[in-house]
Amino acid sequence: MTHLVDDNLNHLSEEHKELLEEFNQGWTRHQKQPNQVQRHAMALDVKELYTRSGLNTPVVIVCDSIFQLTVYPIIIALMLDENSRDHVIPTLRRSLQMPPWARLWQNLDAQLQDAQLKSLGVKSDKNRQQNSQKELSRKIHRIYENVGGTVDTHDAPRLTAIGLQINSNFHAAVKSLLASLKKDVNGWVSDQAMEKANQRHEQITTMFARMESQLDLQLLPQIVARTINTFKTILSAEEGRLGAPSSTSPSPHSGEHSEILSLINQSKGEDESENPGRPVGNALWSPARMGAYRDPAIRLISSGLQLELFKKSQLMQSFPLHFFLRDIAQDAYSAPNLESLNIWSRLLEKAYALLFYEGIAFVCEYPVYSRLDPEHRFHDEKGAALRFSDEFQTHFWHGRRVSRDIIEEPESINVDRIERERNVETRSILIERYGLERFLKDSGAVKISEDECGVLYRKVFTSSDSMTDEPLVVVMVNNSTPEPDGTSKQYFLRVPPGVRSAREGVAWTFGLSEDEYAPGVES
Repeated sequence: MTHLVDDNLNHLSEEHKELLEEFNQGWTRHQKQPNQVQRHAMALDVKELYTRSGLNTPVVIVCDSIFQLTVYPIIIALMLDENSRDHVIPTLRRSLQMPPWARLWQNLDAQLQDAQLKSLGVKSDKNRQQNSQKELSRKIHRIYENVGGTVDTHDAPRLTAIGLQINSNFHAAVKSLLASLKKDVNGWVSDQAMEKANQRHEQITTMFARMESQLDLQLLPQIVARTINTFKTILSAEEGRLGAPSSTSPSPHSGEHSEILSLINQSKGEDESENPGRPVGNALWSPARMGAYRDPAIRLISSGLQLELFKKSQLMQSFPLHFFLRDIAQDAYSAPNLESLNIWSRLLEKAYALLFYEGIAFVCEYPVYSRLDPEHRFHDEKGAALRFSDEFQTHFWHGRRVSRDIIEEPESINVDRIERERNVETRSILIERYGLERFLKDSGAVKISEDECGVLYRKVFTSSDSMTDEPLVVVMVNNSTPEPDGTSKQYFLRVPPGVRSAREGVAWTFGLSEDEYAPGVES
């Protein structure tokens, strides 16, 4: 057996340091789209994980995109209600056949059968879920008692409109597996070497955590809001023919199933963008907004579905080290642990995102194109930062989701548009794309202070809410080192709105007060 530890120095050998770096580079690159055989293998791996966790075999839907993964729970919740399945779903199908919707229906039909939907309806019964919740909670507590630690209340099983959410069960099962894996390698690799190797995996953990945060806090909520608003618009147009949902015959299923349709009809049905009524298309999704859900009805729908990704980043804190050890010495692990490790390795490599429920699981493929900035934020200055095989794509500017034209048509941005933009983050991006110096000049920013450190400018946005918004304050400084042609280059630095002098603004950029700032020779 090849040892990771130098017996004298008790650290990673140089040979294994190089192997570890190569391994890390492989995990920080996005994986390729799987073929049909690999898609089937992903589904089998998910089913095996359910079985190993003591759960019934689920229906597994492999999704082409984050769009599908987010919308499918809403559609399936509607399908579990007989009235919605017979009337609402056909209406939505007829009306939504443009990309990426056409592929969404095709993919769902290929993977979800009527018998599976019927079984899911039984599992989604609230009374059955409550009994399952008690049993699952007991199982999770037993796992934590064996491995040590306490159960986080946030991870407790939760009732949903399509079946009990079981992310918490997987977290507990993973913790148990990690404890067993560590026991396997005890005596073969030192705790110090394990710690050093884990430190080298921090880049992997950070990357996954940043991506998941952006998907969970921005992309999923915006897809949900736009989808519900689109459904509302379509169903309102058909209301005369279908009749109001409240007047339909009683549903054979109770609780959240029919409640989803009621909440859709209670939603405001307004586009989140400044141009309501635009057609749904991959290039026309609304820009980022403050807060996940402004509409209470949409917020309740999201809460009822418990749309929350299973956090791969939590697994990546420890699993990559064991993947690495497995690759160089498989005999370090017991046969059952090695098989579990292989399953998670395959799934984490091929699955971009995971969403687990009691009777159904959603696995999202990697995008065909994805670009991140150095801080692992979605970003592309020329086009979509995320693009999937079903033609769903979305644009980001350093981690903030924006409309297509901000990225692809920056020349269309003007002072009037910036002035009218009420969202502070979106306005900041518009100013950055327009050019800060150019905006100060073109918008009539007022010079409020000038001293030996520079010039302080202030721009108040009259269309904004004075109670929640703030002015743009910028200090212009001259570089003390002349350019080759003898001129001095000017720099424009954004500073807090409370700054009253250029000196105070420059001091703030160094983390100092105005009195503490005493520069020598600036460079």
